Amino acid sequence: MTLTRLVFLGVLLIVSAMVVGWADVEIPSPTAGPAAARVPGALQDSRKPNVENDLRILAERRPWGADLPTTQSAPTAASNAQTVSPGSWRIGGIMRIGDADFLVLLVQPQPNAAFFFRYLTIGDSLPDGQVMERMADDNVQVRKGDQSNTLRLYRRPAG
Repeated sequence: MTLTRLVFLGVLLIVSAMVVGWADVEIPSPTAGPAAARVPGALQDSRKPNVENDLRILAERRPWGADLPTTQSAPTAASNAQTVSPGSWRIGGIMRIGDADFLVLLVQPQPNAAFFFRYLTIGDSLPDGQVMERMADDNVQVRKGDQSNTLRLYRRPAG
């Protein structure tokens, strides 16, 4: 056999495999069955939100850093009401529940004490007296008196 015939047979074999493979695939009809009721890309979740459980999971997995001590439980209203000194807190994250945005503060009341969480929204004051004006996915705009400042969740890369 010549090289031309070998190439022709190879191409014929590949095309035959493609035709047989395509013919064997079943494609479900988008107009029939339970899949038709769903909008493509839409999340269907019938569970009710459980903020306490979500916060407990975040505290256990500690996405903000493994060097931080673990907390004993999810935050409560009592821990949110505690007053703290300006130097004992930092931003732990920004989260959205429904239409509400929250700034998560990691607060350490004393140097060797465990961290607890405070959840603040627009208009709330930070421990150092700055008032939150706007929140984005990675920063918070704050104001103290006539000075405006941006607190970033992540450091900007050097350079």
